[in-house]
Amino acid sequence: MKFLIICAMLAMPIAASASVDCDFTPTVVKVGAYGAHDGYLFVCGDDNSNYNCYNLGAGTDAQAKNRYSTVLAAIMADKAIKLRFYSETSCADARSNLTVPNSTWVLG
Repeated sequence: MKFLIICAMLAMPIAASASVDCDFTPTVVKVGAYGAHDGYLFVCGDDNSNYNCYNLGAGTDAQAKNRYSTVLAAIMADKAIKLRFYSETSCADARSNLTVPNSTWVLG
């Protein structure tokens, strides 16, 4: 019985870890931005303002290129996307912290 309680206590931090899904329809992708974010890939949705853009990663990173291609496919198909961030608690935080998503999906 003690063993089960210990196992349950060890699993709690994993279950309680923060993550957030940000679903939106992308309207534009940006390669690079002025200043410190030169060379980074961004996706923007809804109003196309810089306040609604998410960082996809450095343009030299293979995974960022995969995320970029997925977003381009969603734009061409007029589909929404889901960006999942395991280390954030809100989409606003993910945008302001320039967090790179852990996964990118095209929604049907």
